[in-house]
Amino acid sequence: RRLAVKGLSAWLSARASKGPMPSIELRKLWRSLFFCMWLADKAPVQNDLAQKLGALVHCFDTPEAVALWIEVMGRTLREEWTKLDKYRIDKYYTLIRHALYEVFVWLGNGGWARASVETVAASIHEGIVAHVRPNGIRLHVADILSDELFRAGAQTLDTESFLLIIDPVLAEMATTEDAAFFRRALNGLVLDLISKCSSDDAMGEDGTSTYANMDIMRVQSRLFELASSSETRDKYREQLYSAHRQFQQVS
Repeated sequence: RRLAVKGLSAWLSARASKGPMPSIELRKLWRSLFFCMWLADKAPVQNDLAQKLGALVHCFDTPEAVALWIEVMGRTLREEWTKLDKYRIDKYYTLIRHALYEVFVWLGNGGWARASVETVAASIHEGIVAHVRPNGIRLHVADILSDELFRAGAQTLDTESFLLIIDPVLAEMATTEDAAFFRRALNGLVLDLISKCSSDDAMGEDGTSTYANMDIMRVQSRLFELASSSETRDKYREQLYSAHRQFQQVS
């Protein structure tokens, strides 16, 4: 399995260097990767394989290619999700986590270029977050998005890039009819950010404060705009205003 993934990485790098891969080609590839994961048994093996599959994103050198990679991954998972039972679903949650982490590492390696961040953030929304069925995929993304940004972004993540990445999720959570998604995004993204910004123990992999370069006032302002927007569902306003007040205490 390791030799196969290593060979795939070499082939994918060579193929990507020749120009954009068509969607149908990536769909065939991701379907194969899905069943490669299917056949992986035991948590250590699954985690190792998920990390290696997630790292395949580094074979691409343009944000458009990375965006398509994410969108096709999301499409493949949605198409195959109903085949999963309780014994297999966790391995795909692990795959999603590693895939997002490696995408954020890719963006960080490029200096969080605004155009790249916008393109990739849109693909996370369109490929995963915007799709209500099956709901488990986007609920998991809501749970882990802050953690994976925290893990990958360390001292380099700036406020503008952070807002570009989380804004589609914030907009979705404020307008969705799905109360479960709102609750998971509020806890996993908004309140988790407050916790990380106010905790002395919130340290990145390099030992520095992950959000040291972030202007919390801007995030706080964006949350207030969201809570007061006419498009936000009334049933969510009080909880968003409450989160805003918590941000005020931190800033």
